Amino acid sequence: MNARSFVSFAAGFPDDGEHPPDQEPVPAGRRIAEALAAALRMAYGSEPVVRQHSFYGWEFESGPYWCLLQCPDSWLLIVEDRSSVIKRWLNRRRTTAALAVFLGEIRRILETDARFSEIHWFSKSVGRG
Repeated sequence: MNARSFVSFAAGFPDDGEHPPDQEPVPAGRRIAEALAAALRMAYGSEPVVRQHSFYGWEFESGPYWCLLQCPDSWLLIVEDRSSVIKRWLNRRRTTAALAVFLGEIRRILETDARFSEIHWFSKSVGRG
């Protein structure tokens, strides 16, 4: 069973995207990614570093979890476990449980911060949930 590790949402943050002439655009969403990273610091102790991901999003890592925020229509946050395949295979139950805890923390952050709304969770193969 695939974890629901894709979440779409609306966010009440100012548009911080930049489109300077003759330069690569800076996508909107940095403030959202920084707010999520700061909230994860409160839960996990170290604040992830937010970096621009290409021309369309923002990324950060928290432990073995890589997070990508992008805005194709509504905001989309993708969470992936980037620990080694061997580690995930040898410790399937533990890594599955740890991912569930991490996703639960993301859910708590989104549901308790009034700036986030219209929250919908998906998996790669299952769809909305």
